Amino acid sequence: MAAEKALFAKAYGDHYEVGRQIGAAFRSVIAELVAGAGIPGKYEGPAYDERLALMRANFERLAPELLAEMEGLADGAGLPREHVLKFNVLPEIKRAGCSLIGFADAPGGPVLAKTTDIPAGRTDRRAMGVVDVPGKIQALMLTVPGTVWCSGGVNEFGLGCANAAVEPSEWRDDGIPSRCIPRLLLQRCRSFDEALDFLRAVRFNCAPFNLLVADEERVVCVERSVYKMAIREPADGVVFATNHYVTSELAELHSHPETEMRNSQQRYEKLTRLVGEKPHTLEGARAILEDCTKPGPICQTGDDPSRLVTTAASIFRPRARVAWFTPGMPCQSRLRPFQLQLPVVAGGSRVVGEYG
Repeated sequence: MAAEKALFAKAYGDHYEVGRQIGAAFRSVIAELVAGAGIPGKYEGPAYDERLALMRANFERLAPELLAEMEGLADGAGLPREHVLKFNVLPEIKRAGCSLIGFADAPGGPVLAKTTDIPAGRTDRRAMGVVDVPGKIQALMLTVPGTVWCSGGVNEFGLGCANAAVEPSEWRDDGIPSRCIPRLLLQRCRSFDEALDFLRAVRFNCAPFNLLVADEERVVCVERSVYKMAIREPADGVVFATNHYVTSELAELHSHPETEMRNSQQRYEKLTRLVGEKPHTLEGARAILEDCTKPGPICQTGDDPSRLVTTAASIFRPRARVAWFTPGMPCQSRLRPFQLQLPVVAGGSRVVGEYG
């Protein structure tokens, strides 16, 4: 089986220009993903118009830089701006099955690792990107082309994060999509404490998460619902998470169907064992991501009742400002390194084809 090409772009300029460069770099991929989400056509009518207006107003108030980038993405990709805004805020991206591992005691500084898991049959594309806005924090991030989302990354100050979705049935009107929160963390926070303060205060609509947060020395898991937050510290040098909460403050907050909850619990039980068996190193993290043994495979194939499939895997080292990424199942492909080089040389975006 041919390995899937790993997408990479770097962009320099103001937020609109960053979006325009990335939109142009991933033009065909973005068109495919937006059409695959049913846009235009799926999200039409007064109810969707009201939701879109609310979300636009929330971005203008809470993250205007991301609204400017979405406008740039649309212009660069040659799509109507409304279509790209809809793609970012209206599709219900549910049933995520990601697994997270954070080694606090790894040689050379903390290591974060994650899988990206979605339901079988759904189209998924991921890309690594460097965003460099003059006067702002530079970051290397894992994203979905055509969005301002981020599911993990590192920034120039040695701060890193990696997330996994949880599914409580909560909603608030005065926030932005939760998939933007790791992006804002990396581009607004310079320290571990700043990141935790940001996560306590940030407002998002729905789709809460477990988020590993690390700097050059520390790692924690932040369990964050729409209204609550709890922090889990490492035990024996490691902290990990799947798609449910385990702290007493949030453990009862989930709305997963039984099959999906069992899938998350089985992977959590598997991680409990694997983090004790594997070395707390980059190689150990890779070995855990590649685990396909049942029950509770970390690299999933879609053949259990949840039908979740691992579509990508990534590892982040904040101290080294480096990420490893592969599209596709990590047991079948190779993680490739992407370095946040300081400073990024201006001159526009570029796409580099890699084979995972």
